[in-house]
Amino acid sequence: MADLLKSLVLMLIVSVSVSLFVSQWDINFWVTFLFVTILQIVGWKVFTYYSQLGIIKKAQEIEEEAVKNIGKQEIAVPCASCGHENVQLVELNGVNTFLCEACDVKNAIYINIETAAMTVPADEIREAKR
Repeated sequence: MADLLKSLVLMLIVSVSVSLFVSQWDINFWVTFLFVTILQIVGWKVFTYYSQLGIIKKAQEIEEEAVKNIGKQEIAVPCASCGHENVQLVELNGVNTFLCEACDVKNAIYINIETAAMTVPADEIREAKR
């Protein structure tokens, strides 16, 4: 509430000041006051509109970047040539290659997915039989 009151007082001070200044040249005070007040309101609306457009555009860019990075995972992989650990982004649905930081040899990362049967610890089987 205090911010709204502060904004209104500031707007009125600007409108009155401009109207008093312009009224020295026999221009109607109230017409100038109304014009300057409307100009400030419209100017503020235009400013906030373009500010919000910039914010929305930036948010869309961030969202697009996040969507691109969803399929990527960071992993430490050794160089096939020298064994140096390299931290790389790995795309689960793409081709993954990198240059070794130590020896500049080009490497490829292959992802191998395996399945395994789940087993139950022997202690749990003994407890279930009791």
